[in-house]
Amino acid sequence: MYTGDKERSLLQKVMDALPSGHTVVRDAHEALLKAGSTITRRALYEVVKGRSKNPKLVAAILDAAEAHKARSAELNARAEKLAQA
Repeated sequence: MYTGDKERSLLQKVMDALPSGHTVVRDAHEALLKAGSTITRRALYEVVKGRSKNPKLVAAILDAAEAHKARSAELNARAEKLAQA
């Protein structure tokens, strides 16, 4: 029985572009909890897998991914600056 290759969701592709060991889902979960949501981390993983399309959760994950990318770029720039000094 051939099940075929499952296509990765857009959010999975976003997560694949991040370095290993990132904390995007955890960061998104913490931000949602601080905002008063009672969402579980599992629900966020369901969104990443494409099984749920809750816009509030998608936005939280994308916000956390953007913040992670910005932090990484800032740290790389600082490291390069120190390496050249």
